[in-house]
Amino acid sequence: MRPGKEERAEIEQLRRQTRDKKQHVRLSVLIMLDEGYTYEVIAVSQGTDSDTVGNYKRKYLQQGLQAYLKDNYVAYRGALSLEQLQALDQQVQEGLYPTAREVGDWIYGEFKADYSDPAVRAILTKPGFVHKQLTPVPAKADEQKQPGFVARFEQFIEDLPQDTVVCFTDATHPAHNTQTNKARIKRGQQKHIPANSGRKRLNLNGAVNALDPCEAVADDVDQVVEAQTINAQSTITLYEKLLASNPGKKLVLICDNARYYRSQLLQQWLEGQPLIKQWFLPTYPPNLNLIERLWRFMKKQAIGLSFHSTCQSFKDNILHFFEHLDDYGYELKRLLTLKFQILHSPLSDST
Repeated sequence: MRPGKEERAEIEQLRRQTRDKKQHVRLSVLIMLDEGYTYEVIAVSQGTDSDTVGNYKRKYLQQGLQAYLKDNYVAYRGALSLEQLQALDQQVQEGLYPTAREVGDWIYGEFKADYSDPAVRAILTKPGFVHKQLTPVPAKADEQKQPGFVARFEQFIEDLPQDTVVCFTDATHPAHNTQTNKARIKRGQQKHIPANSGRKRLNLNGAVNALDPCEAVADDVDQVVEAQTINAQSTITLYEKLLASNPGKKLVLICDNARYYRSQLLQQWLEGQPLIKQWFLPTYPPNLNLIERLWRFMKKQAIGLSFHSTCQSFKDNILHFFEHLDDYGYELKRLLTLKFQILHSPLSDST
């Protein structure tokens, strides 16, 4: 940012003459920006924050010195009318605004109210907006078919014969690496955790009893099968273990539409297994597969921020988790309930 010599001289003269503390800070910010100081240094020296320094620079470049010095700054929520606040609420709910600055730009464009980033955050906090991770939803999720499956499943469970076991099945492929997560870190600092450069993965094929998932999985670790590759053969191995752990009982195995569940080899094997029936989920609905919650919980507890220098150590830690699921009984009973969220894909509105 380089104001001309005359404007730089004018800025310095205005700063010498002003008795307004706020104007003094604004003018000092311009001078320090012209001198090449970083936002962080300027913020510390002027008792403000980096976001405000960036806002000052943006406003000066967009509107010029006179408009920049004009005090139309609004620092309190009540400056927007009830109708304007309602419009803002709807806009933020319907749009994607990663930063407070983008919301502030929308407010200025619509209502000509110039808020700092902290003030925007304060406005958004009152109606309940928080800054959190977005939740990815499969673009092809069919919102119409999901309730139908849930209704059929609930009725099926209600009428379930005593000689029938219902399991949700799926595979997971945790990568041998540290999973980054949030932690408490002082502002302006960084905290590093070790990570691996390799791309090795552990392939697990599993099944969870729909009615008693905690006890069934905890008492029978064989219901989690480690394999080099998840395919029809490893799925047959899993099914054989389920038959062995539930002798004489009928098995209803709920699975997604992965290729190996529909493979010719598996279907031919199932022809000779009258006790097993596969029940396929609607397309693209991880929310309806109970075992997906177990996989996420496993990754949080067994991988998380822990570092394993060897793939064998990584594997042992995950298998140890499944061997000691009783330690997480309370959490799993709350997590693995038969309550299912219906996912809505924004793309479904346009089809």
